[in-house]
Amino acid sequence: MVTSLEVTESNDEHIEFGVNDSKGREVGVLLVRSIDIYTEKPEPNFGGYCQAPGTYFSVDAHATRNGKRFGASHRDHCFVSADAREAWISRRVESARKREVKRYSV
Repeated sequence: MVTSLEVTESNDEHIEFGVNDSKGREVGVLLVRSIDIYTEKPEPNFGGYCQAPGTYFSVDAHATRNGKRFGASHRDHCFVSADAREAWISRRVESARKREVKRYSV
């Protein structure tokens, strides 16, 4: 099934971890939350998404240095509820914080 995507809401949140990397840049994460509506395309073709039709609560998480995106991008994560999305974000941010603090603390 091929679907089309409409993003109805989007907001950004930047979180700093309180540590600097070896080049002195502040380490953090950028979270881009959105509400995505996937609808079935009437005439399937090669353009579109392979997501079941419905409304999803999505988040893109990007590593940052000095508040700017840094490194590789990762795919967005779709959830069926805002609570599930927030639970994933909480776990992801905490694990990233622990990893970066361990890596860059003296």
